[in-house]
Amino acid sequence: MKKICNCCKQEKDIGDFYTSKCSLTGYRSYCKICAKEKSHTSHQIYYKNMKAKHDEWMANHPEHKEYQNAYNKEYRQKPDFKERNKEYQKRYAQTEKGHAILLIKNHRRRKRSRLLINDLTYKQLIQIKESQQNKCAICQRDFNEQLPFELDHIIPVAKSKPGDPGLTMGNVQLLCRTCNAKKNTK
Repeated sequence: MKKICNCCKQEKDIGDFYTSKCSLTGYRSYCKICAKEKSHTSHQIYYKNMKAKHDEWMANHPEHKEYQNAYNKEYRQKPDFKERNKEYQKRYAQTEKGHAILLIKNHRRRKRSRLLINDLTYKQLIQIKESQQNKCAICQRDFNEQLPFELDHIIPVAKSKPGDPGLTMGNVQLLCRTCNAKKNTK
């Protein structure tokens, strides 16, 4: 059975039309292709109108942006969000896109750290370890084979500018893995 589309005026098979309980024939007057195009264009127009209204409202209410930022910051500190986010990050890192983004982040960090002053020697590292009495600077646990130390930038690499101290005597402390991970870029 054939039917003519009211939009493109082509005669098409009845399977190319969506069903409709409202019409006499039992099928819509537009073919599936034309119906998708009309739906897409109307959605774009609706989206542009809604975005314009939203942008106008946000311009008239600048205090809402501050409220929104404070709410989001507080929400991200909740333990249940952190747990969900950990699982999401693990799954995301296993995807091709996630793996690529992690590689890019690591590359950028290495590039930034190369622009910093890195002149720490082994003797200076031993001095730092002795000054900390072979303990983690935060949790004060003793370093051993089960609890090895990690070098931590006091001023994080992420917040440093070219020429700032990187791995230098005054910008390094020894932390355990747990404390170093908790500190992150703080």
